[in-house]
Amino acid sequence: MALILMFMMIHNENTPIDKQVTFEYELDTLDLAIGKHVKVTSADTGGWKLFMKTASGYTNVGTENGTIRLSTKLYDYTQDATGYAGDDNFDDNFFDQEPSQESRSILTALRDDLFINDLAGEYNTLFFTGLRKVLSEQTYVDWMFKTSFINAKNSVRQLDQRETYTTGTDNWIESYINEVKPFHTKLRNTN
Repeated sequence: MALILMFMMIHNENTPIDKQVTFEYELDTLDLAIGKHVKVTSADTGGWKLFMKTASGYTNVGTENGTIRLSTKLYDYTQDATGYAGDDNFDDNFFDQEPSQESRSILTALRDDLFINDLAGEYNTLFFTGLRKVLSEQTYVDWMFKTSFINAKNSVRQLDQRETYTTGTDNWIESYINEVKPFHTKLRNTN
């Protein structure tokens, strides 16, 4: 019976560096144990990269300027005493500086520009993580509710008066949706 060890590590700015090389092609010349880390100082991205030795080679676990960190001031208004956080009254603080438009722009950029193609599913993960965070902090959220209703948009033909009788496709679309949808889901409207 073989015992397989998986290295589950959390990598951050305190990850120990066991070896340092200048270029990535020098990784092949190193003899390191699995789980050890190598820093490449002149990587192909223009900065440094951090690699971890695995059974099949090296895995990139860190890249200089490879991630962004959003300021907590975007959602924690107590840090700058802006918005209406905590026990603030209307006249006790600056004008309502809640960055709803800015937050919307950031989330739109994340969805439309960063989390695209292979990463499209990661935006879904980010979105539902945010919803779980809201539910962990607030017991009643009136804008978030579970529903089993769906909306269908008819783009097969215009819904206009025809001079001669023809069978429309509206019933076909509705019967198809009723066939493939989950049983508990209700068709709310068809346009």
